[in-house]
Amino acid sequence: MGLGISLVMSCFNRTKLFRHSYPTWLQGNSEYPTRTPPDEIIILNDGGATDIVEAVQEMEKLIKELELDIPVYYKHRDKGHTMWSNPAIPHNWLVKQAEYPIVLIIDPEVGFITDGLPLIHEFYQTESNRIDSCSAGMVYSVQDEFSHACNGLSPLQVKNFTEAISTDPVSHQIILRSGTPAHACRAWWKERYVALGGKDERYINWGYEDLDLAHRNIRFRPGPGGDNLCAGFEIVEYGHLMPPSSSGGPNSRHLWEAQSPKDGVANEGKEWGIIS
Repeated sequence: MGLGISLVMSCFNRTKLFRHSYPTWLQGNSEYPTRTPPDEIIILNDGGATDIVEAVQEMEKLIKELELDIPVYYKHRDKGHTMWSNPAIPHNWLVKQAEYPIVLIIDPEVGFITDGLPLIHEFYQTESNRIDSCSAGMVYSVQDEFSHACNGLSPLQVKNFTEAISTDPVSHQIILRSGTPAHACRAWWKERYVALGGKDERYINWGYEDLDLAHRNIRFRPGPGGDNLCAGFEIVEYGHLMPPSSSGGPNSRHLWEAQSPKDGVANEGKEWGIIS
């Protein structure tokens, strides 16, 4: 098997954003016409609205029109409720389903500006890189309160919306920053992700499960390193409503700061990455 890439995504009530983003995973634009497709796409609806089914079908139609050979798999998760919940379990399940050695975990609000998959592929050609994860080198993060101004804009148009772009982390328009280990768009060598025990499934509240995984990866590795950026891979993260800060369970920041496994391996002694 070659170094194929599985693009996986968990979505909860963000179908509109998914519809806007997925064409950019498959088609280029006027400045960056090349677009390298993933080898498979796996979509998990994390107990949200089922309108995403039609959106996935539309994506499959576009794949066919573009004469691409990309299998698409869709799964609806029945959580027993219809509230938001932390994506640690969905992401773990998705990674375990992936057929290919490289897994790109992406959020539905992420649109591609440049052709990033060849850069990820090149990164993992080097075997010593396979204990690290990598992300897009540049992120244009549309803040939720500025979403109205970017409504309908393509990722390239967002990039060219220069008067609204700032490196100020508290900008209320479009924040320009390098990729982070946090969320949005992050690639892993599947074998490494599994060796880490995936994302810690004790996380139920918003956030920190991805930061925890990134820092556990550094602790688990034999030498220095950890976070890597694919220079030249540029994405847009469209504005989206923040999930609730608390949905029961332990405090996420406390887990990350005080209870993260010291050896870097999570979910030990339990079967993880399981959904109904």
